Amino acid sequence: MQPLEKLEEWAPDPGTWTRSRILAHPKRWKAPGARGDLCWGLSRTGTATLHKVLYRFSDHSFFCSCSVRKKPCKHVLALAALSVENPESLEAVPAFPEWVHENLDRLEQKSTAPLAATPPSPEALEQRRRNREKRLERMNQGMEELQRWLGDTIRHGVGQLDEQAFERFAARMVDAKLGSIGRRIRNWIRLLGQTDWQEQLLGEMADLFLLLRTFQRTESVPDELTQDLAQIAGLTIRKEEVLQGVPVAGRWTVLGVVGGEEDNLRFRRTWVQEQKSAAFALFLDFAWGDQPFADAWNPGGQFDGSVIYYPSAYPLRALVQDRKDVRIRDYQIRGIDSLDAMGEQYAEALSLNPWLSRLPVLLEAVRPVRGPDGQWALLDPSRKYLTLTCPEATGWTLLSLSGGQGLTLFGEWNGATFLPLSCLSSGRVVDLC
Repeated sequence: MQPLEKLEEWAPDPGTWTRSRILAHPKRWKAPGARGDLCWGLSRTGTATLHKVLYRFSDHSFFCSCSVRKKPCKHVLALAALSVENPESLEAVPAFPEWVHENLDRLEQKSTAPLAATPPSPEALEQRRRNREKRLERMNQGMEELQRWLGDTIRHGVGQLDEQAFERFAARMVDAKLGSIGRRIRNWIRLLGQTDWQEQLLGEMADLFLLLRTFQRTESVPDELTQDLAQIAGLTIRKEEVLQGVPVAGRWTVLGVVGGEEDNLRFRRTWVQEQKSAAFALFLDFAWGDQPFADAWNPGGQFDGSVIYYPSAYPLRALVQDRKDVRIRDYQIRGIDSLDAMGEQYAEALSLNPWLSRLPVLLEAVRPVRGPDGQWALLDPSRKYLTLTCPEATGWTLLSLSGGQGLTLFGEWNGATFLPLSCLSSGRVVDLC
């Protein structure tokens, strides 16, 4: 049995370890048990959801039914720590409970083997370093200007802003190599004229202020969150750098494809889920004008292969390392069965990356309904209510597919509304976009 210090070293980051310490108490677990070198338990996390957790000492393999991307998660670490500190709280049993037996094949090990790749030359590395430092200097200057602009705007009031003011300052952010921030400010124009536009705009400004203050204190920020900050601000990461990361292999199902266009640049978000771990990955593609995207993705498609995540405090965006399409499809996708669980998942994601714009969510047993105001919404089994953002036709499609019963629905949650992208019906994935 490994000591507590080793468990702390095993944690993916200090924050996960700290959160796990809160859960490493017998009262936080339902029916914890052990047999041989395997222990298990149902983690109580403050909601109606109980996460199924397994941990094996001999090879440090584990399984958790939560959807957190960082592994081992706080639940696995808490169970392992509980078995170290309070082994008497684990009931020794002669046989595995049924749910433990069903999940034994999902035990996995945290891979630490880096992907072999051809390293760049020393000259190329030095040039990249100089270019990066030069760009970071421009970005820091832009952040200082952004801080002054936000302060002036708050002092004088948001009522004096108009479309031209947003356009002018967005262009200055682009000049300062803060293109992502520039696009975000330009998108604020759509808020003008809405009923509660002042409240929404102040929320956007507060979010941006948090970003720039954190950017100014990167020396005290975890490395993975620093990567998020750089990408949000507009500093791109080369694909060859991403491909030096750790590949995640499995069978992946395409659950949703959604796209749009901005300034003649088309974008496409493709969401996939790995069958055993239920982990999500996002493939983000861009194409100018009428140029086609590099890869074709269709909701319901499946492939065997490996993906590599971009460095992030809450990894979602990824690249495909290898892909072999599956002709005979077997949809063993797994989601969550309550809106409370979705809220918990979203809160945990924001605690790791406060600037997460959207969260992939797969909801099971939800029922589409039409409210008295004509707004489409979802009801979960406990009759919790969730507003949908979708065209009128999509709402009627969901209603007809459900037949008034619960269905499995995949979409994006932004903290306020849910965008449905696909649903599982009659053993097939139905595209809703």
